[in-house]
Amino acid sequence: MGKDRSEHILEEPPSKDSSKYRDWARNDAIVLGWLWNSMEPVVAPNVQFTKTARLVWIRLKELFSQERNVTCIYDIFDEIFKCRQSGKPLVEYYSVMSGLWEELDIYQPLSTSVEELQKQRKSSSPILILITECLKIRF
Repeated sequence: MGKDRSEHILEEPPSKDSSKYRDWARNDAIVLGWLWNSMEPVVAPNVQFTKTARLVWIRLKELFSQERNVTCIYDIFDEIFKCRQSGKPLVEYYSVMSGLWEELDIYQPLSTSVEELQKQRKSSSPILILITECLKIRF
């Protein structure tokens, strides 16, 4: 982010009663403008009601970052749902499916941590909705 404002999206805003809040609010409007003007129109609805530039940045990071491998996980789920035996020997079909599930385990390992499971569920919910919609369209 340019013009020495990268810290604006990385740091927490000051409290509303802070003497720095007014300057922060002005800078937030500037950074929000930069974010909105650099966004594809199809992306904007995902963050249109987000109140601060920092929260917009965090939401966009959640949506488009490879940090949580969401797109890879989606692609694997898509392959799993599209996979059919279609005349292949059962051993070959099983091998393909088994490989896909193993690949999914790499990107989304099972966990006993409740917090981690909640994060996985939260990030997978949009994926499952998209897969359901794709299945409706295809069949």
